[in-house]
Amino acid sequence: MADEIKKRQQAIEKLVSSHAIEDQEALVDLLAKEHGIETNQTVVSRDLKALGIVKRMVKGALVYDLLKIDAQQELLRLAVKDVVHNETLIVVYTVEGMAAFVGDYLESRAAHILLGTIAGENMLFVAPKSIKNIKRIFIQVSQLLHIKKMEAS
Repeated sequence: MADEIKKRQQAIEKLVSSHAIEDQEALVDLLAKEHGIETNQTVVSRDLKALGIVKRMVKGALVYDLLKIDAQQELLRLAVKDVVHNETLIVVYTVEGMAAFVGDYLESRAAHILLGTIAGENMLFVAPKSIKNIKRIFIQVSQLLHIKKMEAS
């Protein structure tokens, strides 16, 4: 079963990359014609979502396209201005309105080293579980946020 799904999803990626496909029924037809895969629109819809395939305007037509960027990573790159720390706390400066997003991201990826976060509009307080290795935790948080600055503040 898992092999079938993987094979179908790989075929969908190839078709979307090489054809201007405007709707799911056309994709179902192409899967059958070019790859011998019989399926239905409901299954294709789930596969498109799982693969991160979206519709985009290309030459005046709305067609399926592979999402070439990780939207969450792109938002992080744009949202985070700076990360600093002292002996007990890490502070993340963000663009206006993005501190909660960054806090949620950190809590989902670094819960093992964080006690928690508190977000304002453009500033996030990050409390580590332990302050014994604050610099190491600062570096880990900076890496998660793709901040290259790795020196103590």
